[in-house]
This record gives sequence, C-alpha cells and structure tokens, in this order.
Amino acid sequence: MEHWFNTLYLRGLLFHPDDQPENIVRVGTGELAFTPQECKILREGMQVMFDCHGDQVYDVALKYCMKTMEIREPLLQ
Repeated sequence: MEHWFNTLYLRGLLFHPDDQPENIVRVGTGELAFTPQECKILREGMQVMFDCHGDQVYDVALKYCMKTMEIREPLLQ
C-alpha cells in the first residue's frame, strides 16, 4: 500500500480511496486524469487493498494526503 500511494503522490495523482477514478479530473484543465485502462487498474488495485487490509487503506492514503498538503502533525489523535 505504501508503494501504491507513494507512486500516486509522486505523480500528482493522489485521490481518495472511495472516489471513482473515472471521476477524477486535473485541476485547472478539467481533463480526466486517467484513461479507461488506468481506471480499471486503479479500481482493481484498490479492491485488492481493501480486501486484504480493510480500513487501513484510509490510514495510508491519509498519510500521503497530509504529505501533499505539507501537514506534519496528525489531524486526529
């Protein structure tokens, strides 16, 4: 999961795990962020992570979201 979310983070493609990849657009242009094939891979990958790790997926995603926003302290403790 770390590698998955880190890759999305590094490429500027991070999104909430509950969002459908088909609905993600690039800020500024409004263009779709992912091709249909990429959406399929993203949906399948997210499903595998949820099947294997449950809600821990959200914890890892939050870590990279916070990194994107340069938040160093946990939001909730």
